[in-house]
Amino acid sequence: MKNIFRLLLLGLGVLHLVSCESLVKVDPPVTRTNGDNLFEYDAVVISAVTGLYTSMSSAGFNTVGDIRALNACASLYTDDLALFSSPNVIRAFQDYYGNALSGLVNGTGGNFWNTIYTSIYRCNSIIEGLSHSNNISAAVSKQLMGEVLFVRALNYYFLINLYGDVAWVTSTDYTINSVVRRTNKADILKQLVADLLQARDLLSPNFLDATLLKTIVNGRFRPTSYAASALLTKLYLLQENWTEAEAEASRIIANSQLFILDSLNSVFLTTSKEAIWQLQVVSGSSATEEGNRFILPATGPSENMPFFLSPRLVGAFEKNDRRRQLWVGTARSYNYPYKYKVANATGTPTEALVVFRLADVYLNRAEARAQSNMLDLAMQDVNKVRARAWLPQIAGVDKSKLLDTILHERQVELFTEFANRFIDLKRFKKIDQVMPSVCVEKGTIWQPYFSFFPLSASELQANPNLVQTPGY
Repeated sequence: MKNIFRLLLLGLGVLHLVSCESLVKVDPPVTRTNGDNLFEYDAVVISAVTGLYTSMSSAGFNTVGDIRALNACASLYTDDLALFSSPNVIRAFQDYYGNALSGLVNGTGGNFWNTIYTSIYRCNSIIEGLSHSNNISAAVSKQLMGEVLFVRALNYYFLINLYGDVAWVTSTDYTINSVVRRTNKADILKQLVADLLQARDLLSPNFLDATLLKTIVNGRFRPTSYAASALLTKLYLLQENWTEAEAEASRIIANSQLFILDSLNSVFLTTSKEAIWQLQVVSGSSATEEGNRFILPATGPSENMPFFLSPRLVGAFEKNDRRRQLWVGTARSYNYPYKYKVANATGTPTEALVVFRLADVYLNRAEARAQSNMLDLAMQDVNKVRARAWLPQIAGVDKSKLLDTILHERQVELFTEFANRFIDLKRFKKIDQVMPSVCVEKGTIWQPYFSFFPLSASELQANPNLVQTPGY
């Protein structure tokens, strides 16, 4: 990973201080950030951590490799999105839609590996600095350590779902990182659970302001202990630890003063009561990338606006499903994601990118309960989500049918959101049943090893201890 883990100067690419006004309203007391002064001042290290969120929020879909781009790339890879047919559409989008990821030098399959490890390196830099600093106030240090452990775990969550066994890297030492081997996915899951349990205990249960010392009412832009619980729920499901998955989900759901299933038109607003963690809009257009790139003009898709919903997804909605009415737009004969409704605007953003939200947690708990044979309780959770969509309640279904129902609800509830469909199909062990017919519709052929992405040959050349993803 020579091109990923080379030693970066803290004042340059690792910890840039791009500020979101709601997140950081204080000017750093120094004119530059470097290894000598970064961990001397609360305001500067807060800004450095904020830079992690700013990077995630400002990345566009064209930055293939950033986890933000999963909303497009992973949706193309499965059956959420279709792609406008033209040789001039960005090649990476064509590769993801055609399930034709390349393991060649600089191949598209390695983009997420490259970029996510860069983010992990930044997290490791901050963790090391916080661990050795005596100058940051205790409350700020505690919250920031929890935030960075959470962000690092989130990056690893996507890595293991995209690549399977990955390299477990927790240092900034190039001599170690440049020869690291892949670690078994199950072992990494154990490490991530341990990190997130620590993060959950360090993080405030309240949404904090820019100083990290005061609770705020509007803006869910900094992770809380509930964000850690939301990610823990997903990790426990991957481990098939149904009891702990249910417990972490229940911790969130029980806090009805903070989290409710909001109206369908309010889920993605900055004022959403369903959001567990959001990323603030930092672009000049005051719109999310999802709104800007998914909302089609009246003329329909084009080379520059190539995404639209797959007919398979649109056909999956039940009759009278309000999500079909409110979250799907139409331009000519093309349907497009319309969860985010602002394509371009000025002024204060009204929408924010939702990373974790309550409906996902309800369906996660339903899955854990169904797997534990608590079928009636699982159906109650599913029916909470269905009721908001104005759909009839389900009752009296067996375990197999209930799990299929949960997977279906996740499809129509969470489409184009952070690779949920791709991850769900694998976790439910349905990907090799669903994707062959999807690929026929795309004009391609599914192979079982497509469940994981390849590494770029340039990574294998830089680190002889790495091995290619099986099948590529």
